[in-house]
Amino acid sequence: MTRAVRGLWALIAMSMRAHPWQSLLCLSETLGVVVSLAQPVALTLVVSALTAGDAKAAWIGLGLLVAQAVISRYLFMVGLTARINQLERMGFEFTEHIGVMVATLPTLSDLDDPATRDELRLLHDEQGSLGLAINTLLNGLNSLVTGGGVVLLAAAADPRMLIVALGGLPATMIVPLLSRWQVRADRQGAPHSRLVEDLSRIALSPRAAGELRVFGLGPGLLDRIRDETRLWQQPRQWLAVREGIVTTVLQIVFFTVAGSILVWIAHDTIAGTTSIAAFVLCVLIVTQLQAATGELASSAQLLVRTARAGQRLLWLRTLHADALANTGDEQPSTDPATLVLTNVGYQYPGASTPALADINVRLDPGTVVAIVGDNGAVKCPAVLGPGPR
Repeated sequence: MTRAVRGLWALIAMSMRAHPWQSLLCLSETLGVVVSLAQPVALTLVVSALTAGDAKAAWIGLGLLVAQAVISRYLFMVGLTARINQLERMGFEFTEHIGVMVATLPTLSDLDDPATRDELRLLHDEQGSLGLAINTLLNGLNSLVTGGGVVLLAAAADPRMLIVALGGLPATMIVPLLSRWQVRADRQGAPHSRLVEDLSRIALSPRAAGELRVFGLGPGLLDRIRDETRLWQQPRQWLAVREGIVTTVLQIVFFTVAGSILVWIAHDTIAGTTSIAAFVLCVLIVTQLQAATGELASSAQLLVRTARAGQRLLWLRTLHADALANTGDEQPSTDPATLVLTNVGYQYPGASTPALADINVRLDPGTVVAIVGDNGAVKCPAVLGPGPR
């Protein structure tokens, strides 16, 4: 839990430091959510006034309805514009941040470990979550405000509506289970995702095209890419099926509870123990409760995923810092030296005559030399075979 909070805070802090005012303007959308909570109250006031024949109260309710619509829409537009600008900027910020850390690793050996490469692949796949950190946090805040406001309205309309609110809690309570399923699917698919990327790079490489044609490896390579893609996507497909089943069951439970409570309240309304206005407000609140619980569960899942991406970003920062610390201040030697080859020769195994003989070369510091020749012209042995003497 601590690591998840640290990862999420790292993303939010980076976003806030990069564009503080833009981040604050995003909160205007939350104010719009607060204002929009007055909609069912205004509708109830209008219905009650029309039922009682009170024209003045009806006009007041209609005015409140129009005012909340205009104000909430304006606040939504300001917050949405700020959020879009923030998302565009932070997406590039995190991409550059990750790219710089990977590119400045002191040695390539840090990338040789398959587990390290899998983590980098998962981080690459979740770079969108990094840029969406502020967006995810705002969605969670808006969902909390909406859910809290709707629950208060439900309690004010009829205390029995709190039972309907409790019927929506399981959708939020199963978020840890769904998160574990997501992590397992990501772990199972990461090696295959990395292999698909490597094989696709080979298949699209102009340098490898000739060898693939000559040795007849093209069809086998494409088959392997298809097989690895299937293994990569299979865990996610099963995850989508399980999530769909769970979501359907939870919706059936919610609407069963909500329908039972509304029938109970309707019976009391017919009996005259509950007002028509309260019944209308309860009907309006049911759909809002269902939407609020769904948004809250979705925001919780995105928040968990974003926190997981933040943990991977902290892991990369630690890897980068440790690699630099292990390297220390040691730098490769750049002292110039003269390269001297004296009486160098080379003969291919099985050949009767040497391919190179009596080669004498002196290369002073700063000299640039190009060895040019056809295939079999002994270019590689000239460079790799002899060595200085």
